[in-house]
Amino acid sequence: GLGWAGVGWKGWSVWRKQSSQGLRWRPPMSSSKPNGRVPAARERLLDDNYFIPLRRLSKLGRSALQKEPELPKIYSQLSGLADFFMNGERGRYRNAFIEYLVQLYRGTAEQETLWKLCERSPEELDTAYKRYLSSP
Repeated sequence: GLGWAGVGWKGWSVWRKQSSQGLRWRPPMSSSKPNGRVPAARERLLDDNYFIPLRRLSKLGRSALQKEPELPKIYSQLSGLADFFMNGERGRYRNAFIEYLVQLYRGTAEQETLWKLCERSPEELDTAYKRYLSSP
C-alpha cells in the first residue's frame, strides 16, 4: 500500500483551495497563525522537529497509516510533502509526482517509484523537503 501520497494530495488540494480564497500562509512574524495542513507541516518540522523519512512513509499503506498514534502530525507532513513535490525547487518534481499519483491509482506504483521518477534517493528528497519548508 502506498496510501500516503493520496492522503497528502487530498490534504494539499484542500489547502490550495483555501489559499486561492485568500487564506494564505503568512510568515512566522505575522500576528495571525496560518491555517491548514501545509503550514502545520512547517510548524511540526521546525518547532516540534517532527519528521518521518520518505523511505518509511512509502512502506505505510492506508490502513497502517490510520493506525499510527501521531496521525494528525503525519497528515500535516503528507500535505507538506505534496506541496513540496508540486512546488518545491520551482516545480522540479511536479511531473514526477503527478505520474506517481497516476501509477498509484492504477495500482502499478512500487515503493521506490516516486524517487525513481524524481531521479533522487529518498534521503535526498527528505533533505530537499526540509530545506523547502525551512525557507521563508
